Amino acid sequence: MHDTEGEGFYVGGSHWGDGQLDQPGCVGKLLFEPELKKVRVYNNIVHRTGLDGIQVGSAVEDCEIFNNYIKDYALLNHQTGIQIGNGTTGKVYNNVIDTGKGYGIFCLGRGDNLIYNNLIINPKLDGFFAGDRHPTPGLGFKFIHNTIVNPGENGINFLSQVTSNNAFYNNIIANVGDEFVRGWPNYIEDGNLFTNDKTIINTLFINPNEGDYRLKNNAIVAIDKGIDLKELKDVIKTDLKGLKRIGKYDIGAFEYN
Repeated sequence: MHDTEGEGFYVGGSHWGDGQLDQPGCVGKLLFEPELKKVRVYNNIVHRTGLDGIQVGSAVEDCEIFNNYIKDYALLNHQTGIQIGNGTTGKVYNNVIDTGKGYGIFCLGRGDNLIYNNLIINPKLDGFFAGDRHPTPGLGFKFIHNTIVNPGENGINFLSQVTSNNAFYNNIIANVGDEFVRGWPNYIEDGNLFTNDKTIINTLFINPNEGDYRLKNNAIVAIDKGIDLKELKDVIKTDLKGLKRIGKYDIGAFEYN
């Protein structure tokens, strides 16, 4: 999917929980968009979109967005590589989001979102943004084993005040324009690597100039430095390239092997 003025994929509605009063033929009558279940958006290449690369809304149960490659997104407006819209829950994993004028992954879902093994490179704004738009208290956002490089603003901007049980584990954030983590501190953070040190960054990745952000064999600040996530071992079994996560987990989207 390429060279669109709008989104590459726009799946579901954007008004879950609010409804609309201005639908043609029904102006003034409050209507609600249908809820989606078991949505799968995967194995797509999305290139040069005017707005979002992929947006999914109203997917209230068992949604998965994975194995997508998104490059040069939001060229006409400050939008996002992947937007988790109103009402959407589920998993976002193994995606590469490369260079855009907006956010890498923008979360406005209902909570209970697991976001892992994603590589986000050169977003003009934040790598991750998580905010409130009808989230469910108790069902938090979990960001685990992601790699974010060169965000123009923040690594993650966490503005959700409603959700709880939020987590930010085993992520690499490198070379940020503003702050590594910004927002309200209602989440648990552990096992992450935050650095703007060019010397450290040069030891981390095999060949960033060619888009290869796998770990070098001397990336000692990341290899075996992740925390043990026993409750997710049956979910996060592999890394972004499909390699098994074995022994002590490595930090970031890639397991050194």
